[in-house]
Amino acid sequence: MTKTLIIGLGNPGSLYQKNRHNIGAYFINWLQKEWSTSPWKKSKNLALLSFSPNNSLILARSLVYMNESGRMVNQLKRFYKIPLQNIIVIHDDTDLPFSSFKLSFARSSAGHKGVESIINYLKSKRFFRLRIGVRPQKATKEKAGNLVLKNFSRKEEKELKEEFPILKKFLEEQIPQLDFLAKREKI
Repeated sequence: MTKTLIIGLGNPGSLYQKNRHNIGAYFINWLQKEWSTSPWKKSKNLALLSFSPNNSLILARSLVYMNESGRMVNQLKRFYKIPLQNIIVIHDDTDLPFSSFKLSFARSSAGHKGVESIINYLKSKRFFRLRIGVRPQKATKEKAGNLVLKNFSRKEEKELKEEFPILKKFLEEQIPQLDFLAKREKI
């Protein structure tokens, strides 16, 4: 049975909990409850893990800082023997408008330090990324580094809770066909 690893990126600690940069961790927490996977279990101080009943799906929430994500992803990949094309990294994207999303495969980091770290540790870009837009609807020229450390507004948090079921359904449709999509490489 092929396993799938879904990682929600974010910075650890309550200071960053509601930051735009933590959208991956925020979504993976929500997903863990929705899919009723096992309770979170700490793995070597690198991540919290949750498993589906048949262990074919592993959810991971990072416990390391964004720019150190590669070490965590690589260790989980090696330990659970996950093929690269069965890894989905969920993270923020300042190039996408708030609450939009895009699935990518084998793409560059586009300046995202967490993704860059993962590419460096895996020595490959051949994994999936679910990029969630965090750029506010109001046009802003704010630099990405400053923008991602800002918290979501209450209105945005409410909108995210409405968007998450759409993301969940999208993932449920995509997971069974990851191998096919990876072979096509046209995502």
